[in-house]
Amino acid sequence: MYIYQQTMGDHTQKALVGLASNKDYEEKRIKRHEYTLAKKEEDRTKLINIQNASLEPVFLTFRDNQEPIKHMIEKISSGDCYADCTTDDGVRHVLWRCTPDESEWFIHEFEKIPNLYVADGHHRTAAAYNVGKLREKEKLEAGETVTGEEPFNYFLTLFYPVDVLKVYDYNRVLKTLNGLTSEQFVEKLSEHFDIKELPEGASTKPAAKHRFTLHLDNKWHSMDLKATSLDRSTPITQLDAQILTDLVFTPICDITDLKKDQRIDFVGGIRGHKELERRCKEDCVAAIAMYPCTMEEVMDVADADMIMPPKSTWFEPKPRSGLIMRCFEGEM
Repeated sequence: MYIYQQTMGDHTQKALVGLASNKDYEEKRIKRHEYTLAKKEEDRTKLINIQNASLEPVFLTFRDNQEPIKHMIEKISSGDCYADCTTDDGVRHVLWRCTPDESEWFIHEFEKIPNLYVADGHHRTAAAYNVGKLREKEKLEAGETVTGEEPFNYFLTLFYPVDVLKVYDYNRVLKTLNGLTSEQFVEKLSEHFDIKELPEGASTKPAAKHRFTLHLDNKWHSMDLKATSLDRSTPITQLDAQILTDLVFTPICDITDLKKDQRIDFVGGIRGHKELERRCKEDCVAAIAMYPCTMEEVMDVADADMIMPPKSTWFEPKPRSGLIMRCFEGEM
């Protein structure tokens, strides 16, 4: 096992590098919050199988038993590193190698954790599982014994304590107001939101959950959800991304499938609100900025066996493909 540190700007996060189990994924001890696209999952399955290796680690997180694990991560990473490099995007990556005893300690501590959560890498996780099942089937058809300890039964993973992660907002831009004028659009929004124009120079970032900002006609507005319009029936209906779908995009803009409808687009918060302003000048008519989703919200949705709305979370920094690899030695 290794300790993996990423630093981007003023944010540093550390993870344990190890292997997760296909069995845990199959038995839903590794929980997901997104659906996968069949074609993308199929392509990644072929890639891993043909390469005979995992070149992109899955990004899992956990909230139980964090403190002792974080303490050991810090202890190991206080020594001399195994590798240190800064990639062309300015992110610094540092690795520390664990001793066999330290690795055994982590295994013991992770046995106390009931669930892991896919933070980023739903397609990678599903593809790794698919490869395991394909290779298991091949062995069984060849009359060989499958013990469950074969390399293909595990996949390369970064295990992050949940409170070290940084989640950015994932904002929305509209290419049409569905035939409405700006005034008519605001009037319809006002049924569920209190809207006020922001003074010049004021912060355009929403201050809290259920509070948004709207860029329309070259001006920024606060857009706060009315308490009477909040549906508390499920973890999903309380998410800001779902609130916008239920109260704005579907009833006002007639957008029902956010993944396929070309009238809406998504802008990661790392690009800033200047990017939203630029899009409104070039190819869009309005932008709605959101408060970042929390990992607690993500895990609550996963625990309820539900699926997050499209484009709800944006994680940075992301694992660098190819920096950490794991080969299926002795396979194929």
